Amino acid sequence: MAVVLLALRLAVGFLAEPMGDEAYYWVWGQHPGWSYYDHPPLQAWVQGVTTAVLGPSLFALRLPSLLAFGGTLWVLALFMQRHSGPDWRAGVLVGLVVLLGSPLFMIYTTVVTPDYLLVMLSLSAVYLMARFLETADGGSPRWRFYFGAAVAVGLACLTKYIGAVLLVGFGLVVLLTPRHRRLLLDWRSYAGVALVVALQAPVLIWNLQTNFASFRLHLVDRQQLGFGLTWTHLLSFVLQLLVLVGPFLVWPIIGVLRSRPDGFAGRSAALGKATFGASTVGFSLVALGNFVSGHWNIVGQLALVPTLVRQIGRGWQLGAHWLYGAAMGTLLLVNYTSYPVLGVDTLETYRGFGWGEVAAAYREEADRLLPGFEAASHYQLASQLNFALRGTEVTALSQRLDQYDYWFDDAAHVGQSALILDDIHAPLEEAVAETFETVEEVRRVEILRQGVLINTYRIYLGTGYRGSGDVVQRYQF
Repeated sequence: MAVVLLALRLAVGFLAEPMGDEAYYWVWGQHPGWSYYDHPPLQAWVQGVTTAVLGPSLFALRLPSLLAFGGTLWVLALFMQRHSGPDWRAGVLVGLVVLLGSPLFMIYTTVVTPDYLLVMLSLSAVYLMARFLETADGGSPRWRFYFGAAVAVGLACLTKYIGAVLLVGFGLVVLLTPRHRRLLLDWRSYAGVALVVALQAPVLIWNLQTNFASFRLHLVDRQQLGFGLTWTHLLSFVLQLLVLVGPFLVWPIIGVLRSRPDGFAGRSAALGKATFGASTVGFSLVALGNFVSGHWNIVGQLALVPTLVRQIGRGWQLGAHWLYGAAMGTLLLVNYTSYPVLGVDTLETYRGFGWGEVAAAYREEADRLLPGFEAASHYQLASQLNFALRGTEVTALSQRLDQYDYWFDDAAHVGQSALILDDIHAPLEEAVAETFETVEEVRRVEILRQGVLINTYRIYLGTGYRGSGDVVQRYQF
């Protein structure tokens, strides 16, 4: 069972074209910086190093996720060695089925968004913290485990801000467990927290340089997208979790929440439940007024996995979960490599095909028209075109604030012409078109697969760029 799911994961990873956000973070890696608008910098740094060593390619793009997944399995093996003893290898195989049987982990340990690093680092943090609490229970806490957990949490936060939920979960376990409260009297407890904060120095530096732009995005701008108190977003969040995690894990998860194991298993279970609870309750409250994506809860779900492996065993629920994961993995593989079985408008399928064709047409027009600069109407379009061209010259011109706004020198391009790519899902905005004296469509590229129209791309020539001027830029999903 595990081999089938692993084969599907590898096939998706090395056959499917880069998604929009994957290409976006790849472009970040080609612009080294302290941090970035949407997320902290660790994923970008990894992509920068990988590209510098191996050159730009699909293999180099997704290799880090494969290596990180190997690291995740290694940490899972460490859990199983302490949970299952001599039978730990079988436990690892069950864990592999639990992980890859969930579309949440099948997808986000494959695509190179920050989540693949977040998964490995978060699981490492839970393991190290469980080891520390186990030794503390014995009266001789081994602080090297604690500081190792602090480094893992710090790096998780340096990957994605949601890594901070680990601090909340760990803190709850210490505060709510009487025998652990004595740890709060030791200065080393606070030194570990200070280490987590110190590792965020690059993010703090970047935010100080940009009037706290990234912090405002997550704490203010996204929270202004809601429509008041409503159950709609909460229902959407719950349904997404059901699909992403897998319906056959619901009862085993309830069993985990009710369990009370001892020893190391007890410590890892307590950490998992506290982290899951803090994350799930927190996002559920946010979902009462704003859209919340189900995959944002990935740290909470992951923290339960080691205990979930013990809970689910090898019965019918594991088999049903495997069938669900194999079916979903097969659908994902076919959908992004051959034919849009999930529908063109599902999970950005419309931008998952044909970038070789689009890039070739765009380059032909650029060589013919010799524009002053190159652009696209959306950050994902700009990024996917950049990756297809194996360059970073294409910028994004839109009313959506994104990282390109921090790289583009608006004044330096006044008076120039621009070759602009858009598609039917992100058409060139009228306010952006008005920043040019004229805008003329020069070419269309239709992407078809087995007779199905996937997307229509349009290439425009804009002349006499006036600068962004009064164009209002705002955060948009």
